[in-house]
Amino acid sequence: MSQENVEIVRSWWEGFNEDGMPPLALCDEEIEICNPPDFPVRGLFQGHDGVHRWRDQVFDIFNDVRVEPEDIVDVPGEGETVLMLLRATGTASYTGIKVDYEWAAIWTIRDGKL
Repeated sequence: MSQENVEIVRSWWEGFNEDGMPPLALCDEEIEICNPPDFPVRGLFQGHDGVHRWRDQVFDIFNDVRVEPEDIVDVPGEGETVLMLLRATGTASYTGIKVDYEWAAIWTIRDGKL
């Protein structure tokens, strides 16, 4: 199960990079995304509509944005938790400033969905 969870998270970001939107088929209808308190876009994003709003609010200011998982680890003993380190790169739409941002994310996977 742990490798399956890692692949679900990897596929989510692959879909994002291919289509500009994470695949909702991998998201539970009650998915919740919460950015860290020091992140410029705050709030809790819930459900499939929340995934759309999160994507729009966080990434619409970029051209050519890509998010690459640098490390994905199934948390031992948890069975449902995946920790990942990511890098986002792109160019800010209005300023042309290059962005290279690293962060970590914690995912919970249940019944094959985030």
